[in-house]
Amino acid sequence: MTWARGSVTAVAAVFLAGCAGFPHGTYFPPPGDPTTARMAATLHRAAVAAGDDPGHYSFAFVKSRTAAAYSDEDATFYVTDGLMRLDPAVIDAVVAHEVAHEVLGHVGARRKLSLSLSAGFGAVGILAPGVGLLDFVVNPLVVRAFGRRQELEADQKAVEILRAMGHAA
Repeated sequence: MTWARGSVTAVAAVFLAGCAGFPHGTYFPPPGDPTTARMAATLHRAAVAAGDDPGHYSFAFVKSRTAAAYSDEDATFYVTDGLMRLDPAVIDAVVAHEVAHEVLGHVGARRKLSLSLSAGFGAVGILAPGVGLLDFVVNPLVVRAFGRRQELEADQKAVEILRAMGHAA
């Protein structure tokens, strides 16, 4: 009986962890929705301008008045309703920036850096107990510093993408 209860708990944890993968308020409007069509066209143009395969990308909307966009490692973009209310040129710039992150491989590089730091501190923590706890302080600082550099690289690449999209950037 204990084995069955443990199995049910493990299966539930796996399924619930999958639910945590989407930002709060994420929704997928119908394909015929004008906002969906506009975002699909913008993302397609930006991917082509970056020299990437547009079929590699997907997107979802997030219910929020704040204008924001962010991406996940699998080239899924999350775009807020607030962003979609802005001028099309602004949307182009934000999407170009997110496509730049994808083309430059930033999400994967940031994750790899974080995992490498954690593994290193974990290994050292075996030899010197307590040292592994430094990971909780050092890892966020290093990853944030690395992230700032990535933001500047993405901005530069986004300017190239915007020019290829026809903007005078």
